[in-house]
Amino acid sequence: MTDQHRDIVQRARAALDGITPGEWVAHHFRHQKTGEWVGSDVTPVAEACGNGDGGICTSEDDAKFIAASPRLVRELLAENERLNGENRRLRFDMRRAMKSLRELIVENERLRRDNPDDCCAARGDKP
Repeated sequence: MTDQHRDIVQRARAALDGITPGEWVAHHFRHQKTGEWVGSDVTPVAEACGNGDGGICTSEDDAKFIAASPRLVRELLAENERLNGENRRLRFDMRRAMKSLRELIVENERLRRDNPDDCCAARGDKP
């Protein structure tokens, strides 16, 4: 994992630590104003409404995205962790395989050097 990658993961975890607990849900409302709000089972999280006077107007899709963000970030962090573990295992396996391959090459060269006649016979060559 690069330093930049570690920084992104740390910032994502830190951002999640301070948010309103619970699953976030997007709600659409229409009552004198039209808008969207995002709430959890604990408390409202964010609200944006168009009041007809140039106020902020957030779409239902924006609210759904905001509501899904904590879950998505957690899932991405978990997948990132899983892939980092898999990457470490694959790198370990590759190093082990490369070491075995180098040992086989050295052994092959030794056998060819120590038994030139056997090497030629195995290939069908005459010594």
